[in-house]
Amino acid sequence: MRKLLLVLSAAALWTVPTFAYAYVAFTGADTVVNGDLNGNHVVDLGDTFSITGGTFTVYIRELPADPELRNVDLANYRYNLNGVVSAVNGMDVKYLGSYLVYYTEGPQAPYTVSAGDMNLLASYSVLPLTAILNGTFTETTGPSSPVFADLGSEVAFSGSYEGNAFNNFATGTMQGTMTRTRIGGPIPEPGTFALIGTAVLPLLALRRRT
Repeated sequence: MRKLLLVLSAAALWTVPTFAYAYVAFTGADTVVNGDLNGNHVVDLGDTFSITGGTFTVYIRELPADPELRNVDLANYRYNLNGVVSAVNGMDVKYLGSYLVYYTEGPQAPYTVSAGDMNLLASYSVLPLTAILNGTFTETTGPSSPVFADLGSEVAFSGSYEGNAFNNFATGTMQGTMTRTRIGGPIPEPGTFALIGTAVLPLLALRRRT
């Protein structure tokens, strides 16, 4: 029984999930420019949307070890979104494209903080024209300078869109949150793996002698 408990304890340590950052970044109410390819004021396949120079208003990290974006410096962080309509199902519209988070100050600015693929689903309502958006940003390029923290490989986005006063698709505003949720604890230190080895190897030796 004691041998079994030691083996189970070692296995549990070995399979601890990879550490994940945890934070939330709130964006401002940023201008969206929509590309209406055929001019029918309706979202169709191939139509585009973009945000250039989007802003951040608040950044909250869960633990001191999580990526740091200082709120006193937050005005220097910006983001771009560029998407293309890849599917339309009733009032639900899927956008695929790219995102970029960057820093605007310094001798070699702008500096890339995070860049990659964007996958968003917008659920629209009309009169007035609004939408709820949910999706993910998947990082393919990390920081261009070691001074910036890596924001992590996948970030969830949720937000809301509001159309313009003319209730058409030409322009609007969007604001939301970029959230990274912790999915596990820290990976064991190398010393922990050594302890696992010292626990398991004698058990294997005992098993051979029995």
